[in-house]
Amino acid sequence: MTSPTSLESLRQHNYHYHVLDAPIISDGKYNRLLNKLKQIEVFDSNNL
Repeated sequence: MTSPTSLESLRQHNYHYHVLDAPIISDGKYNRLLNKLKQIEVFDSNNL
């Protein structure tokens, strides 16, 4: 299961980037967070 904190963080960063056009983290940090969540989701789906 994806961490609610991590998922909420990603949602917040998406909002700031896409809606407000005012990112609060670098693209690199955002990409690392997104990739980490994708890895967790793949791991969880493989262990159902």
